[in-house]
Amino acid sequence: MSNATSLTKIVFNLIVAGVGAVLGGILGFFGLLWSCQWYDATHPPSSPTASMMAVGWVYAFITIPVGVILGIVISLLLYRWIKNRRKKATIK
Repeated sequence: MSNATSLTKIVFNLIVAGVGAVLGGILGFFGLLWSCQWYDATHPPSSPTASMMAVGWVYAFITIPVGVILGIVISLLLYRWIKNRRKKATIK
């Protein structure tokens, strides 16, 4: 295997991980937003300052990084799974 091939694989893995990180961060953000909205809709707050939308942003420091990490892991695992399936299909 040449250096160009291994460099290409590294760059492609970084691109896949980057896309997974962006998608995971977006899902972490909107997951928090929609879960706060759902909670407020199902459990009406006693005052506007007691709603989850007012205090739920504290959890953004947890949900967004966790979403980014999970997005990276899932995207790389999915890429490897697809690559192995394609390799097995070409062998048969």
